[in-house]
Amino acid sequence: MFSQLSLALLFVAGAAQACDSTQPAIKDANTVTVKLYSDDTCCNVLQTTSLGVLDECHTANGAFYSHKMAVGANMFGRDIHWAAYETTDCSGAFEYGSLTNNDTCWLDGLGSTAALHSFKITVLD
Repeated sequence: MFSQLSLALLFVAGAAQACDSTQPAIKDANTVTVKLYSDDTCCNVLQTTSLGVLDECHTANGAFYSHKMAVGANMFGRDIHWAAYETTDCSGAFEYGSLTNNDTCWLDGLGSTAALHSFKITVLD
């Protein structure tokens, strides 16, 4: 027979993880804050990172398939883009997108279901 405590623990352990599809907060006027997701629906957060240095490569904590962003005011009007790569060192084929504060789930993967592993902000030539 289960006690009330063991039933409560069983319920908590079996509860589904809540989906976190909220847009990240803007850190400050000179950063882009990116929330990476381990799924293609912007539900399961992998990590949240703030970027402020152009062309500084960031390796994700794991494979990501979608993202949301929040952009500080000083990052606009400078032709800065978000770039994401299948490799862990920001090399090779990449996808890119304009910076935006639209609360949108951006699907990643270079037009396929390929996982991405690194990212940066950059000015495209």
